[in-house]
Amino acid sequence: MSKSSDLAQCLLCKKDYSRKGRRTTSLKNHLKSVHKEQFEVLMARETKKLEEKINIEKTPVQKSKTDAKQRNVAEYFQSAKLWGASNPKAKKLDKCIAEMLVMDDLPFSHVEDIGFMRLMTEAAPLYSLKQRNFYSSMICSDMYESVFKEIKLIIDEVKQDNKLPFTTEVWSDTSAGVSLLSLTAHTINKEFERTNFVLGAEPLEERHTGEYISKMFDEMLMKWDISRTNVHCVLLLIRIRWHISGSNAVRALGDDNPTGTLVFTLVVQAMVAQGSCDSSLTSMPPTDW
Repeated sequence: MSKSSDLAQCLLCKKDYSRKGRRTTSLKNHLKSVHKEQFEVLMARETKKLEEKINIEKTPVQKSKTDAKQRNVAEYFQSAKLWGASNPKAKKLDKCIAEMLVMDDLPFSHVEDIGFMRLMTEAAPLYSLKQRNFYSSMICSDMYESVFKEIKLIIDEVKQDNKLPFTTEVWSDTSAGVSLLSLTAHTINKEFERTNFVLGAEPLEERHTGEYISKMFDEMLMKWDISRTNVHCVLLLIRIRWHISGSNAVRALGDDNPTGTLVFTLVVQAMVAQGSCDSSLTSMPPTDW
């Protein structure tokens, strides 16, 4: 705009407008109604100048409060959503819960108990708690494979220069109709500390004859690439029931053993009819020391 002190000429359309009192109201109204694009540019410039002036006049404390308020609003909207499955925090909690189930020997159903669900809702409200199948799959696949590889490396290292001692046990629950054969390896680490690893617990689905137990024992060894030549000795823990013959268990590791593996027999529990000892104990073959 340009002209005399009482008049102003629009540089765009060359029309004259009054500016008595040196005010710019009529000029702005002209821009707003006739030259809308230029009016928006003008208003943007004035708004920017006003914001810069306010920021300059603010004290450091006022500025920090404004920034904190803006962050709080953004954080609120961001936190309104539950963590997705790919969220790093969610993945970390998934792993921690799975490890808790393993280390504390808890059932998978623990994650669906009311007390645990209330705890997680309070402690991590943005975490989406999964069902038991998720954690069981995680433990039985990902975590198992990871632990298996680490233990396998230790066993392979020990096998290079030494033989491994083992303990094994036949465990049965007549009420549930389940029998298991366990296998535990024992060794000493570089700090000369005793270490043991439970390598397996396989179900026994046939009669507990010496041949069958020997077969299952060998299969568990093969899973870890351990031959009987790598076996130093076996400590056999026998939990004797009416239908389990102690001599069968010893025969599985002693009579059939072509490598001369030392077999030590320890009877830790005798549960027989009328409180009498199983007659098979008197007929056990002698063991080598």
